[in-house]
Amino acid sequence: GVGDNVDVQTPSGRVAGRIESLTLRITALRAFDGTLHFVPNGNILVASNRSKGWARAIVDVRAAYGEDVEHMRSILEELFTELEGDRTLSEWIHEAPNVLGVERMGQDALVLRVVADTRPSKVMDVERLLRERISRRLTEKGIKIPVIPVAATGPGPDGR
Repeated sequence: GVGDNVDVQTPSGRVAGRIESLTLRITALRAFDGTLHFVPNGNILVASNRSKGWARAIVDVRAAYGEDVEHMRSILEELFTELEGDRTLSEWIHEAPNVLGVERMGQDALVLRVVADTRPSKVMDVERLLRERISRRLTEKGIKIPVIPVAATGPGPDGR
């Protein structure tokens, strides 16, 4: 319906946005960047509604090799217990955040996955809030978060 956030798969690819209008022939979707897409209904192969029921906020937390995973888990679980008292967050989430465990072992870091079931309209807000609070807490506890080096894209200060 109008106002729902959807992803639609068409023969030309995926289109995502908020439904602004519906007719028997055309669905108008406003993308996050403001682009208005007009999709002929006959071209919609699959429609996925991101506004109904619940959604999942997913935050991957990088940790340097050598950090104790169980220690990190206990730090994060302590933080999540504190967040249960956060009035704003408690209105956005259905279930408190939890640490699923090590998601992958990257080239330069372990990646732990944190998830929280939330209202569909608040997924990005919850993810941002969790990243901010997790980052602050890990810094306070002295946990090293590896930085991915950025490749030089142009001349340095010396012109080379």
